[in-house]
Amino acid sequence: NAHHPAAYTKNSPSRVVGHTTKPRRRNISLERILGYTADLSNAQTEEISRFVSLWQKSPHEVKLMFQGGLSPTLRPVAWQLVSRSIEILEDNRGVYQFLIESDSAHHQNIVMDTERTLPFIPNFSEDDQTKTNNVLNAYSNKDHVMGYSQGMNYVVATLIRTGMEEEHAFWLLMRLMKGFSLERIYPSQYSVINECFIKYEKLLQIYSPAVYQHLSINLDVSPSFYMQQWFQTIFLYSQRMDLTLRVLDLMMIRKIEALFSVSIAIIQLAEKKLLSFVNSLQAISYLKELNPEELPTEAIIETAVSYPDLLRQLAELEEQSHHDPSDSCSLM
Repeated sequence: NAHHPAAYTKNSPSRVVGHTTKPRRRNISLERILGYTADLSNAQTEEISRFVSLWQKSPHEVKLMFQGGLSPTLRPVAWQLVSRSIEILEDNRGVYQFLIESDSAHHQNIVMDTERTLPFIPNFSEDDQTKTNNVLNAYSNKDHVMGYSQGMNYVVATLIRTGMEEEHAFWLLMRLMKGFSLERIYPSQYSVINECFIKYEKLLQIYSPAVYQHLSINLDVSPSFYMQQWFQTIFLYSQRMDLTLRVLDLMMIRKIEALFSVSIAIIQLAEKKLLSFVNSLQAISYLKELNPEELPTEAIIETAVSYPDLLRQLAELEEQSHHDPSDSCSLM
């Protein structure tokens, strides 16, 4: 079947059949890691070497690096190492090439979305767009339940924008979706997005009660009016690549909780402005735009990392820590 590569033949890569998305603990040599990156200067090679050494010896220092923001050289390597997507790639050689051999059932929607939504990214070339399409096509061939959903194009475009190779971006996407529960915020049978709205509203009541009261009661602005775009595009709908990269840095160490921390940080920083709005259109427009002059990336991230684990805090407050993670956004 041209649209369903999961109808495998004997010659198909066998690992495609079972979702081999859990990394096996393995030591990958520095030489192997450096081999994945092209055209590095001596300084860049040294920077990556230092990070790999630190990653193996001092997890706390690595965590601080992610919170402070990674350099463009380090980012694609560090994301793959810390998420362990590089280990999954090593265990699934040939799978990606197999998955892109045929168009998925979502191919037309993928191409249409990338053409319409991604031209604003600086220096995002036609080649980058093709790579983004390929990764999304492969993912929708791999996961027929999830398939493709709007917003995923922004996520993949960001991975490609870091200079990551297609195959590496694919396995990192797989790790984010399956290992970090990102798939659960997109429409599918996996989705818990409505539960996420509820969790977010409860956090809003704790951290910004005045804004919660004003938005929900006075202006009748539901979190779904803006939060869904924030989460599903990792804030890139606002055309702020710098913010999205920093949020992904945080996600590598805080997983999906980072989306909640950044969202609450934005609201707290924008509190005065939000309380000044007299109608819902003003508030929604402001929250979708996220003006970088009024809401600088550094201030958002600094505020976000100052919070404890918000979802764990909320679970403890609600005495829900015994819940099955598959049933609750609180323990994603």
